[in-house]
Amino acid sequence: MTELRKFMIKKPMSRSAILIHRLIHDLQVAAAARGYFLETYSNEVDQDGFDIILDDKDHLMKIQVKTVSSVSKTAKWKIHKTILRPRPHLTENLGFEPSPEGTGVQGGVILMRFDYSQTSISVEYLCTNVFIITAFHLGIISWPRRSMNEAVGKLYNNLQNGTSHQKVDVRKSAFLKAKSPEHLLALIGLHGNHSICWINELIDYTAHQFKVPSAKKLDNGTVKHLKQDIGQTLKGLTNDNIK
Repeated sequence: MTELRKFMIKKPMSRSAILIHRLIHDLQVAAAARGYFLETYSNEVDQDGFDIILDDKDHLMKIQVKTVSSVSKTAKWKIHKTILRPRPHLTENLGFEPSPEGTGVQGGVILMRFDYSQTSISVEYLCTNVFIITAFHLGIISWPRRSMNEAVGKLYNNLQNGTSHQKVDVRKSAFLKAKSPEHLLALIGLHGNHSICWINELIDYTAHQFKVPSAKKLDNGTVKHLKQDIGQTLKGLTNDNIK
């Protein structure tokens, strides 16, 4: 066992700090490739369900970070509901009850799956948010295995109930693995070199599907095109085998 591996196993708090610094570095480099500086703010006490805030000047995104070794068998994580619930103005569009208890901060969860060499750490980034979960729930994207889709559907339903500060089990099937940090920016809805228009398209599509009175009037051809475009965009941002 290398000294690096020993350190990362014996010092979980230090390991977490190192990995979050790695995440911030990778995302700031990805943002710089778009020509701007991604501001980051940390939450010293994880009592509100998030670890960092990301600011691309147009969006403030509260992010909960989870880390897991590539050899770990952990398959689910406890996440505050407020992180994954929509903001008040989008509750109906995303199929949630328009009440204070059904709202949240519309943030995201980033799962860092890490591995070691002798002197370095490699990282894969996976993420989820209310938009990805809703895309699975409505069948815009899906896994080859039925049980995985059912798990995400159960998560969507569980987010509908209880208070925002309760926690919910989020299984790995709710996450998409980003091709790179630049792709990760697009998956969580921040500016980068890949479009985040899929989120606005998803909001238009879901508002139509949930028959929101204020939804845009869409014909069948437009609805079909939106579904296909969202699905293709998400497939292009991930290395996962989704349909």
